[in-house]
Amino acid sequence: MKNILFVLLFFTTTFSSVEGKGIKFHNDILEEALAMAKAEGKYVFIDTYAPWCAPCKRMNKVFADPSVSDLYNDKFINVKINMDGVLGKEMLVKYEVVWLPTLLILDHEGNVKYKIDKEAKANDLIQMANNALDPNFRFYNRPSFSSSPVTNTRAKKIVNKSSLPPIAKPYEKEIILGVKDIPSKPERILFVYDEDAKSKHPDILYHEAYLHMQLLNPKMSESASKYLKTQKDWTTEKNIKFIFDFVDNVNSPFFKFFIDNLPFFYRHIGEEKTMKDLQIMVYMRLYNGYPRPKIKEAIKLYGYITHEGSIEKAHRYYMQRLKLEQNWEEFVHHCDAYLKNINPLNIQVLKESTNVKIEKNLKGLSKSLKRIDYLLNKAVKDTNLIILKCKVLNRLGRQSEAKTIAKKALKHAIKTGEDTSEIEAYLIEFS
Repeated sequence: MKNILFVLLFFTTTFSSVEGKGIKFHNDILEEALAMAKAEGKYVFIDTYAPWCAPCKRMNKVFADPSVSDLYNDKFINVKINMDGVLGKEMLVKYEVVWLPTLLILDHEGNVKYKIDKEAKANDLIQMANNALDPNFRFYNRPSFSSSPVTNTRAKKIVNKSSLPPIAKPYEKEIILGVKDIPSKPERILFVYDEDAKSKHPDILYHEAYLHMQLLNPKMSESASKYLKTQKDWTTEKNIKFIFDFVDNVNSPFFKFFIDNLPFFYRHIGEEKTMKDLQIMVYMRLYNGYPRPKIKEAIKLYGYITHEGSIEKAHRYYMQRLKLEQNWEEFVHHCDAYLKNINPLNIQVLKESTNVKIEKNLKGLSKSLKRIDYLLNKAVKDTNLIILKCKVLNRLGRQSEAKTIAKKALKHAIKTGEDTSEIEAYLIEFS
């Protein structure tokens, strides 16, 4: 009881608000706030700021919004922490507060329930509060960028990357940019996220790109491009790893550089990981892209990931896709072109396309017949191919010729001890 009374007394001396309006904040306390939160069954809301941080100052207008202040004054113990102070340095290490402004909601044990490391709007704060208060909500506390930028939350990044920006050591001297009111010779360890800044240092652009990645913001490619425009040499280890993180599909603005400079990625990322990532991008385009690639693009895509057989694989992919789409006319047309120009000995493609022509009553059976005869003249021993020829002849109105061929095939099969069931079934069907 004495502890609670002490906390209550302490709070009365640390309380601050703006003319009685807005969120009622306590200044530069943490342990006492956690104790009060435990006593009242609440969470702790923390606004980290610095006197020189322009976006932090703009947040005060958001805190004054009644829809925000009413909610936070009712549900949370609210605390402002100056990151230039001793407690601020502890916050940086304990909660990885690197970007200003950073907003946190903690439970009474100090565990992070929610974290936003950017300038937030009223709707963001309301959503933040509702999520933190929802017992079914599970928040993944992703690390801040200056210590460990998010690896890969994008669709194509199935594998994790190791190409992350270097870890910033606590209390190191760092450059603070992106705000107008920067003190001379700043001795800071924080970055300021300020989208309104007209000119930004490359270090800020670099970390800002990772911030957009973490937020799954469509601006992440644009931000990455802005950073790379400041770089004369894209082939440094840092920039190669940066590009590797942001080249997420074959239409990425960095994909051409990626393909043209694979040896640099092999060196700094590793050949196995680079090729695995490339395969993911290629297969995403082939099977998830819209519209699906035509044959020319498919050949190009397979050429990225295989040096041999890329043309054959591309055609097989395209024919399979046409089948799944039930685009039968285009399917048989493509098969005919493939058999004529790519691989006239592919019996499976010939059989499949010819059967589709028969079943769907499509044109081109004369072409199929010529290719069947071509293979049979090559001494291809395939009973099903002979039966297929008979079916084509039958559809073309040459029934007697078809029966004659089938009977000869039956005699040959009996003589050689081959299975005759298929030929017999055909003769019964067309007798």
